[in-house]
Amino acid sequence: MATERGVEEEDPTNFFVEVPGEPRRKCIDGQMWPSLICAEHVRSAKRYQPDDDDLFVVTFPKCGTTWTQNICTQLMHSGYAPEHGKELYLMSLMIEGKGAQAVKDLPRPRVIKSHLSRLEIPKGPGVRYVFVARNPKDVCVSFFFHHVAIKRQYEWTDGKFDDFFELFFAGKLEYGNYFEHMRSWMPHYEDPNVLVLKYEDMLTDLPSAVKRIAAFLGGPAEQAVTTPDQLQKIVANCSFDEMSKEQKRFYALDNENHSFIRKGQKKDWLNHFSKEQSERVDQMWKEHMTETPMEHWWSEEMKYEERQA
Repeated sequence: MATERGVEEEDPTNFFVEVPGEPRRKCIDGQMWPSLICAEHVRSAKRYQPDDDDLFVVTFPKCGTTWTQNICTQLMHSGYAPEHGKELYLMSLMIEGKGAQAVKDLPRPRVIKSHLSRLEIPKGPGVRYVFVARNPKDVCVSFFFHHVAIKRQYEWTDGKFDDFFELFFAGKLEYGNYFEHMRSWMPHYEDPNVLVLKYEDMLTDLPSAVKRIAAFLGGPAEQAVTTPDQLQKIVANCSFDEMSKEQKRFYALDNENHSFIRKGQKKDWLNHFSKEQSERVDQMWKEHMTETPMEHWWSEEMKYEERQA
């Protein structure tokens, strides 16, 4: 185990996990986290006492978190658009990455980003949650490229997809098991303070998704899209083409040559999964999601097709 960056090897609650052939990560209180995450920030995030007008944008990683965060921030802060000096990562923080105090210091109403499960997300009587779900096969592929791209975090630039798949499937990566994370939100699918969106639906019809979010938020957010021109402006600002430009408006990028915003498409997993891997995910999906509202959500998107030679 490493002891750099202030993590003491003898601390059993906070240490780096460095296994040959695997991306570098950190174990904090028995849970896996990205290696650059601070233990106290994670702990304070779980203790955070939200205000009634707080909005959490929650996903498992690589399910459209920043995309949805951008939409919500523009709806809740009239006239806002990410630009130099008003970058999204300064206006809307990931609570487990920055800690509770940094979030508390944000101007209200706050848009708070998180990958916490329903069991650990901060709760309060007026707090609202926008939860975005994406089919697990595309999540796995997008998460793989995320790990390969960010050397400073993972030190895994030569990583192999088959190795990553096994870690993802077993829930050994940061933020834990995808299926358990998704399952934690299902009992709250129809709660009045929870809006559940499908990533794939947002790709297909972004204007409708923006209007759904606005209606859920109500008040000034709903008024922000009362005319076609207002709606189109937010949709244009939140398109993948627009967000791919000058990504430093959204992420605190270092000098590494990588992109946080990748393809933004459906079924890219077919370019990477074997048939056996696809079948294993299908079986895991059945075990976790049968008789839940999500049971048949991705019947088409998860269907295996032989790749053309």
